[in-house]
Amino acid sequence: MSSASRPAQALIKQVAALASTPVSDSQIEQAAINVILSREWAGGRDHYAGIANLDTEWWERVGRRVEIAGTPDTISEIDPAIVLRQLTLDVEHTLRRHGASVSPKFQTNQKLFMRLGYAQA
Repeated sequence: MSSASRPAQALIKQVAALASTPVSDSQIEQAAINVILSREWAGGRDHYAGIANLDTEWWERVGRRVEIAGTPDTISEIDPAIVLRQLTLDVEHTLRRHGASVSPKFQTNQKLFMRLGYAQA
């Protein structure tokens, strides 16, 4: 496991336990980061709801983002199911950008994601 904080380690463990197929710590970490950014950018909503063109806005928003040391703990308040849903969306998005077909089953998508070399569980 990474050198993540205790709340992050707990979240990683909880999300991994919810997943129907193996996922990597880095996938869970990225999904949690996406949830945090979504809440920041979309008025507290998950999965970037309400952001019309995320592909266009992503780099513009990241470029204007400022990290502040000593911010409140935003990890402990994240529901592991929300992170797993974000991870599912992340995998689907990556597969679509790769030109692959996306299945309604996460397990199928995750296997293809890993076979294409995007993650190691």
